[in-house]
Amino acid sequence: MFVGATLVATSVAVTATVISELGLIGKPVAYAIVGAAVVDDILGMVVLGISKGISAGTIDSSGLIMLVTGAVLFVSVGAWVGSKLLVRIVFDVQISGYRRKLPLSGFTLALAIAFLYAFVAELIGISAIVGAFVAGTAFSGSALRDGFRKGMQYLEALFVPLFFVSLGVVVNVVDMVDTFWFMVALTAVAFATKIIGCGIPAKLVGMSSWDSLAVGIGMTPRLEIALIIAYYGLSTGIIGADLYSVVVAMGLLTAVFSPPLLKWALKKGGHDITAVG
Repeated sequence: MFVGATLVATSVAVTATVISELGLIGKPVAYAIVGAAVVDDILGMVVLGISKGISAGTIDSSGLIMLVTGAVLFVSVGAWVGSKLLVRIVFDVQISGYRRKLPLSGFTLALAIAFLYAFVAELIGISAIVGAFVAGTAFSGSALRDGFRKGMQYLEALFVPLFFVSLGVVVNVVDMVDTFWFMVALTAVAFATKIIGCGIPAKLVGMSSWDSLAVGIGMTPRLEIALIIAYYGLSTGIIGADLYSVVVAMGLLTAVFSPPLLKWALKKGGHDITAVG
């Protein structure tokens, strides 16, 4: 089930970067891809929370229903409370901080709220990762988001390299060789599920065939969320090092091959991207 959770989420970072570099910001196909990718990440967090609860031990049907309900409620209610109430509080604190020459007061409070969400998520049996993600989703629509991004740059400069290094040192290349065909199959499934599962609905709502294919390909990259889920599964003993290595390889392969395939589909669809890169 943890492998399934890694297949749910789409790498918004990879997809948004490719769309930006191709000069497609503001076009319907770009809105469709990025919007669906964000929804995918939210669903991935719900699946992660459910997977963690199930892996904690035996669970009956009523317990499973409660777990699913709890995960969905936490994500939906947490995002609503954050975007409607906590965002305003953080905004007021930020304005007050400017007056007192404390320009990072709002960012500090938002970061504390993210840690609180993570704590509550872990407390109710859902992964702390889900809580932090929900908090980030809530604050993504804040008027202070540009300022938050500047504050995050310092944290990203320190922790993002450490994050990817910590993921990489656990990977065993020998495991990749031993499970080569499973890795190939998982990568093929990763491409097929998104292209079919997202491309067909895009076609049904009136998009052209090439744009529908582009939506499916644009949803294919799995990287940061999938790797976080996989590392969580490894650190808690839910999956082994061999399966972890396969998931990491799948994430890298989808992230590498999706951008050129997306560019090809968009060109076939008549989008003018020749002036970009």
